[in-house]
Amino acid sequence: MRPLPALEVVDDLCLRPLSLPAPERRLLLRLHAVARRLQGGPLAGHAAARLAQLPEETVVLLATGAGAPPHLPAGETDGPPGVIFLARALLHLRRIRPVLLTEGRMVAPLEAAAAAARLAALVQGLPEGPASPEAAGELLARHRPAALVVVEKLGENERGVIHDVRGADVGASHASLSPLVLAAKAAGVLTVAIGDRGNEVGFGLVTGSLPATALRRRRCACPCGGTILCCVATEALVVAATSNWGAYAVTAALALLAGRGDLLPDPAAEAAVREACVAVGARDGVTREAAPTVDGTSPEVQAAILTLLRAAVAAGGPGRRRPRAAR
Repeated sequence: MRPLPALEVVDDLCLRPLSLPAPERRLLLRLHAVARRLQGGPLAGHAAARLAQLPEETVVLLATGAGAPPHLPAGETDGPPGVIFLARALLHLRRIRPVLLTEGRMVAPLEAAAAAARLAALVQGLPEGPASPEAAGELLARHRPAALVVVEKLGENERGVIHDVRGADVGASHASLSPLVLAAKAAGVLTVAIGDRGNEVGFGLVTGSLPATALRRRRCACPCGGTILCCVATEALVVAATSNWGAYAVTAALALLAGRGDLLPDPAAEAAVREACVAVGARDGVTREAAPTVDGTSPEVQAAILTLLRAAVAAGGPGRRRPRAAR
């Protein structure tokens, strides 16, 4: 069955690298191309199709976390908004019970984002540094999730080191999610990841298929001698220019597949969530400023992306309805 044309549009919209220099833009497009080849079509549509099959009224773990002190002590504006609106869409569509995971120092922005979106969710802080398989097993046993969804969560490279996009070792200030991903996959829990630079959890799905020249371009700046690219793989991976946009694209794909345009937030609702994150310490991950921008792109760009995604949903999909704000 061929994908809906609107799913192709949705995939394209979240891949607009508006603030990237040419080398990073080329790598992003290569990562996307490899991910698309491995998953057989539009990435957001593939992830949405898996999530749409979740049993109703089950727990879904949603994790995020990127940004190290001193510049990003409470994390980034990229990640929490995407997690919140994807969780809310799954709540409306499958009546899931969302459990949100992030580093302890990033709990406040995630809680503020949930409150701004009127999303009732448990937010759990994760300890920074290495994690044990035993702790991962305990977390799964406590919540018994049907899925683990990861949006903008930094993960280890092939040497076991977590890097930021500038190549610095930031493992001591980030929670390792790799034991949880491995335990979830072993338990048959669906794993989905969304990322934008290759150093996030999930990119292990594609990094093994990259040529050596591409890997050399992403060498780190720390003594480990590896790349910044994460080696932790998930079953589904969405590659986007900005992780929030990838999460909004998956939400749009869910809306298309279900004929539920109301699943997508309107630009005003998204802006309120972003501003709530900034009010309690989140910063732009590129500029490092306490501003409601994301990866160096303006509030107007966030509004434009959502407006175009809503237009794509309105224009195509089975049983389509005109998008309205999800309250």
